[in-house]
This record gives sequence, structure tokens and C-alpha cells, in this order.
Amino acid sequence: MNGKIDMKKQIILTPDLLIAAGHCRKTFLNPENAGQVIKINHAESDGNERELMLYKTLPQNILALCPRFYGTVETNLGQGLCFERIVDYDTQKPSETLLKLLQNNADFVRLHKTQILDAIKRLTAEFANCPQMTCGLNIENIVIQRASPSEIKIFSIDMKMLTVKEAIPLSKLFSFFRTR
Repeated sequence: MNGKIDMKKQIILTPDLLIAAGHCRKTFLNPENAGQVIKINHAESDGNERELMLYKTLPQNILALCPRFYGTVETNLGQGLCFERIVDYDTQKPSETLLKLLQNNADFVRLHKTQILDAIKRLTAEFANCPQMTCGLNIENIVIQRASPSEIKIFSIDMKMLTVKEAIPLSKLFSFFRTR
């Protein structure tokens, strides 16, 4: 997969390229590279800015649990963030979130329960020791990728920086409170 993107060229995003829509952003398939997605802010949202700020400060062990970030791109819908598209090895379709798997494919979850739980424990432990607070551990932001017939990979696909609204920011100071 060629990860290079042309920063000067405007990418045209159309409704048929929409993959998902969340509270702050919409995610589109990159029409110029099927191995990439582009995240665009909803009006008045700062989701991309918070994710970009976080990606610049995350340690390598956390970045390894996130889709690869290629950079910013100009689109007809505004500036977007370009990321690796996470797909399953056998279908080349987008990997599903843990929430969707639990709702729609409980048999798969039961079959791979130990692998999934171990991966979630590793993910949680890495994030608990990271001083930056993110929404990356929400069940709708954890993607389970079938990387091979016997390998499951886990990714956090939404890494927006969270604002800590505690009077005394204990969650920033102690991993115990971050984990909670």
C-alpha cells in the first residue's frame, strides 16, 4: 500500500464514500487510496484538532495500537485527517468495532473470547500508563481486526484528546484514576 498523499490536491468526498459518522466527525473512504480513510469534522466540531494534537504527543507504544496517521489533506468538505483503513484479512472489508461484534456476531466473540480479552487488557494497560486522556477506550472506538485465521489485532480508532474537568486532576496524576 502506498501511503503517500498529495497535500496540495483537493480530494472530492461524496456521500457514497461515507463509512461512518460519529458525534464529532464523519469518516470517508479515500477515493484515491482504498487503504485509507479521511476524517472530517462536523460543523463547529474540533475533533480533528484534538486528535491531531494527541497524535503529536503519544508515545510509540500507544501509536502501535492506533491506525497509522498519514497527515492532513484538503477536501471539498474542509481539512481532513488521513489514516490507515483497518480491514479483515479474508474479506478486505472494514474491521468491526467491539460494540458491533457484540451486537451482530456474538459467535465470533465467543470463539475468540480469550484473544479478545487479552488484547483489551493490553490496550487498557497501555492507555492507563499514558498521561494523555483519550476517548480511545470507548467500546465503539475499539476495532477488532482479523489479521489471519489465528491472529486478532486490536486498534483504538478515535484518539481525541479529552479535557479533564476534575477540580483536582487525579486522573492525570495517577494511573489508578485514569483506569477508572
